Formats: sequence, structure tokens, C-alpha cells
Amino acid sequence: MNSDIQKLLSSFRLSISEEQRKEIIAVVLVAAFSLLFYRFVYLGNARAIAQEDLAIANSQRELAAVKEEIQGAHTLKKLVEDSSLSLKRLEARLRDIKERIPSNRNVSGVIAEISGGDAKSGVRVLGIKPLPPETRDGLTRLPFLVTVEGRFASIGDWFERIENMRRIMVIDNILLEPRAENSQALSAQVYVSAYARAGR
Repeated sequence: MNSDIQKLLSSFRLSISEEQRKEIIAVVLVAAFSLLFYRFVYLGNARAIAQEDLAIANSQRELAAVKEEIQGAHTLKKLVEDSSLSLKRLEARLRDIKERIPSNRNVSGVIAEISGGDAKSGVRVLGIKPLPPETRDGLTRLPFLVTVEGRFASIGDWFERIENMRRIMVIDNILLEPRAENSQALSAQVYVSAYARAGR
């Protein structure tokens, strides 16, 4: 049987020309090279490309996380700036309030402020009675019962003047009554509180 195969191969060799043999060898070499290229270069590069794609995807996720952190930092910066501005406004208001709340009680000064300059405005201050002071939360409240008389509009202007004084004054309660029947003049009992910082 071996000899039959050898004869077949010999006849096969004989029937192929030298040029055909070169073409067959070239085709076999190209096929072998292609197979080796596919196996060792293309498949190796495909793995490298897949790893690069994975690395790119990871980098994109990290970049998105960094962008989110930057956005969060910008938002936080804006909140801090807004809070800082609000704090400055509050500090300015607190300074203003502290300036409007003197450190001494100076009852005579308060009485002078309440009664000062109102005869020209059509309001007469008939009496100012200091009431017992109250201290709480670092402030002393100095209440007064003030009796005034005048026309309704003039008394309204007087209320506004009291509440807009540099020193904080608060009108706590008002009792308005006509001074006499058919009279346009009113008598008012007004409870006014001035404030001072406690402990001084």
C-alpha cells in the first residue's frame, strides 16, 4: 500500500509543472502567513484594542466624576459666596441694632427723645411715666406710659417719629379716646419701650 501512495505522489509530482509548483508554494506561504498574522498579530491587537477601549471607558467615567465634582464645587462656591454676603448683611444689621441699643439706660435721655419737638407738630406730651424695667436675654426693656393729645393725623405722625428714632423704640400698646365730645382732638395713652444692653 505504501508503494501505491508513493506511485500516486510521483505521478502527481510529474503532472505539476514547475511554475504551478511555485504558485502552490506561494499560496501555501500566503495562507500560512495570513494564519500566523491572524493568530499572533490580529488577535493580540484585538485584545490590546479591547483593553484600550476598557481603559478609555474607565477614563470617561473618571472624567464624568471629575466634572460632577467640579460642578459640585462651583455650586458650593456659589452657596458660600451667597452665605458670606448674607452674613455680611446680617453683621451690618447687628452693628446697626447695637448702635441703636445704647449700653446705658439714660432714662432722662429717653424722656427727652420722647417729648422733644412735638409741640410744633401739633402733639402735646402731657405726661411720661417710667414703668419697672425688665431684663432678659442680654437686653433691658425700659417701658414708659406716655400720655399725649392732638389731632389724629398729628398723633399718627408722632407714632412714626417714635418708631423711626435712632435709638430703638417700640410702641407696645395704644389707647385712643376723644378729648371731649364733638372734638377733633384725641387723647392717647401710649406704652413705649426703649432698650438698653443689660449689665452695663
